[in-house]
Amino acid sequence: MKTNRLLESQVIHTYASLLLEAAEGEGRVVEDLKELGIANKIIQEFPQLQEALGTKLIPSENRNALVNDIFEGSLSPEVKSVVAIMAERLDTDYLDMVAEEYQRLAEEKLNLVIADVTTAVAMDDDLRQVVSQKLQQQFGKKVYIEEHVDPSIIGGVIVNAQGKRMDASIATQLAHAKNVLSKNVSVGGDA
Repeated sequence: MKTNRLLESQVIHTYASLLLEAAEGEGRVVEDLKELGIANKIIQEFPQLQEALGTKLIPSENRNALVNDIFEGSLSPEVKSVVAIMAERLDTDYLDMVAEEYQRLAEEKLNLVIADVTTAVAMDDDLRQVVSQKLQQQFGKKVYIEEHVDPSIIGGVIVNAQGKRMDASIATQLAHAKNVLSKNVSVGGDA
């Protein structure tokens, strides 16, 4: 089965490389990464679509047309083209891995780090600059911040970049405190 994994890896790398080359030509490297994630999310959220794009019962040209129809106007031509080709070849199951490889190649080629930064409320310009500077110091590269808002973290920040997760959220700190207290509290006894 090593041969199959090697072949899968090569296929994933090829899709990611082709998209990166096209995205660079259009000046849309980071934007296309976002769109690739959107396409993957949509396909994953609709089992009927996932099934239609993954079956030989539907001719390849129809799978291609389906992708073009669904994503018309919502994806750049280069992303839509790669996803359509993947659908033709029954490779849409690789979409999340293509996105990961695309990000790795883009970061390497452009010498930057794409960081997912989650906060409880939207960052203002000052906080965005502080976070960006801290991350640039940590990684020693230019940083592009992909912002997300998640009120459930209560406060603080969660950063995902280059396979690392830094969680300085209030929700996580409270969970850790609860865990420590639940292990160290003795019931009854002398004081």
